[in-house]
Amino acid sequence: MKKAQTEVLTTLLIFVVTLSVVTSVYFFGIPLIEKNKDIATLEKSEDFIKNLNTKIKKVANGGSDQIEFDLPGLFIFNQTDETIEIVLKTTGTKYAEGGWISLSRSNQTSGTWGIDEPEIIEVKSVKISDKKYITTFKLSYRELKAEKNSYKISLISSSGTSIVSGGGHTITITYGGLSKSEDLIKTNVKINIV
Repeated sequence: MKKAQTEVLTTLLIFVVTLSVVTSVYFFGIPLIEKNKDIATLEKSEDFIKNLNTKIKKVANGGSDQIEFDLPGLFIFNQTDETIEIVLKTTGTKYAEGGWISLSRSNQTSGTWGIDEPEIIEVKSVKISDKKYITTFKLSYRELKAEKNSYKISLISSSGTSIVSGGGHTITITYGGLSKSEDLIKTNVKINIV
């Protein structure tokens, strides 16, 4: 009789320990896995916006290029503001909440030719509810002043309108020529999604 009681107690003890481990993994492990997944998505988005900037600057010297947009968010090109935004919804963030944080050397709206970089890359995370964030990466270009002229990369839409798209598309970047108004020389770069 004692042996049967021992086997039942052992089985019951193993069951309770297993249930405790599974419950702990469910309550503590799943949120940790989701957080790591979100951080990986944010890092991939930051890399994407920086790679897009590199390609745009290269195309500003002529030619064309493309990049795959395969992020779980929105790609927004605002024709009026000449800005590109990547907008993601996540359960966590690795950035300080609130205002824009510069990911480039400076976020000043103008700079000096030969000293400053033309791009402004920023990120902003906003908490919308418990464990829900909207993170926006923004790319724009500033005017660089030289002695006689100022220079700027000007983003234009191939269609002439703003563009909004989800993941799974290809962004094409094409040199669009130069335009000059008074002392500002713009290098036009066309953005399109296929």
